[in-house]
Amino acid sequence: MAESAPPTIADLKRMGLTGVLPLCRDCKHSGAVDFDALHLPDDTPFPLILRARRFRCEHCGSRDCQVTPDWRNYRASGMGR
Repeated sequence: MAESAPPTIADLKRMGLTGVLPLCRDCKHSGAVDFDALHLPDDTPFPLILRARRFRCEHCGSRDCQVTPDWRNYRASGMGR
């Protein structure tokens, strides 16, 4: 079975997402960052965002962060919803 490519920023934008949600692994603080504020091309694969932009926790200063898509305002279509 062929492995699929990871989603790009453009793929996530087409789904209606507007940014990422960095999470500090040390103090658990998180904050939303818009895709436009990342200043990365839309064809950037999502897993490379963390390598391309070094996030720093604005609460404790740690660079030990993980990044997930910001799903907070996402509304899936279908199923009569």
